[in-house]
Amino acid sequence: MANKVPDFKSHEEEAEFWATANTLDYIDETEEIDVTLDPALQKKMRPVTIRLRNTQIDALKAIAARKDIPYQTMVRSWITEKLQEELGIKPSRKGPSMKKVTKKV
Repeated sequence: MANKVPDFKSHEEEAEFWATANTLDYIDETEEIDVTLDPALQKKMRPVTIRLRNTQIDALKAIAARKDIPYQTMVRSWITEKLQEELGIKPSRKGPSMKKVTKKV
């Protein structure tokens, strides 16, 4: 028999719980959902591999955890901000985004 998911007082409390809990113990409390990714969004990004020191990755993860965002999302945002700065592009109010750059670097 599966356990009942407890009520949480904060997102931090819930995050701490799920960081150590075995999700299979709570499988009866979950429901299946359908997820469809927008094909246009899929085409706009592609993976990039970079090598970082373990200490750098640990630092990125710690900073991202304080901000409560995935560290890859934070790194992508930082790269976008720096690209905009270097290219003289003003960030939009919707957040950092890069359109096709035609400016010569």
